[in-house]
Amino acid sequence: MVEFLFESPFYLGGLGLVVTILTAYGWLQTGNTIALRSTVGLAMATVAFVALNIFVVTDREAIRTFLLDTASELQRNEATKVSARIHPEATQMVLDLEAQLPTIHFKTVRIKTFHAFDFTPARNPTSVSVRMNAVVEGERLGQQGTVPRWVRVTLEKYQGQWKIVDYDHREPHYEMLNEEGRSRLDTYRR
Repeated sequence: MVEFLFESPFYLGGLGLVVTILTAYGWLQTGNTIALRSTVGLAMATVAFVALNIFVVTDREAIRTFLLDTASELQRNEATKVSARIHPEATQMVLDLEAQLPTIHFKTVRIKTFHAFDFTPARNPTSVSVRMNAVVEGERLGQQGTVPRWVRVTLEKYQGQWKIVDYDHREPHYEMLNEEGRSRLDTYRR
């Protein structure tokens, strides 16, 4: 419900418009003043909800923007800006990747699909695990390539900002596998 109210202005506006048009049609057919008041009230409520939807930024929207900005910084090879997005208590995997950033020349970094935002609000500070598909094209130590990957990034709020705590990647089809397939792929990877 929160997603519908705060993250989908087109759906909310469309629904409000349809209901407003139906009540306006009812008013035109009957001339009833209650239908007229309902039409005006619904039109005002629709405008108010769409405005609220546009101006309220949810955690999901902020995280999506954070990740898209991080991808843009990687594509522009701004390693220091990307390093500023890493949590001071990040896992060794993230720290190793951070150390490798200056040796990689990125040509393209694109997030293709966001699969899920798994929040753990009971934890203090708040953390979220984001599963997505990405494509990276670049060069490292004379080797060039394009690598499509399924990626899971764990973020945590640190001093009021989202920071990268953990990172994992697998084959691009990983999200589509059932539990048995994921288990086999995880076992094979180790």
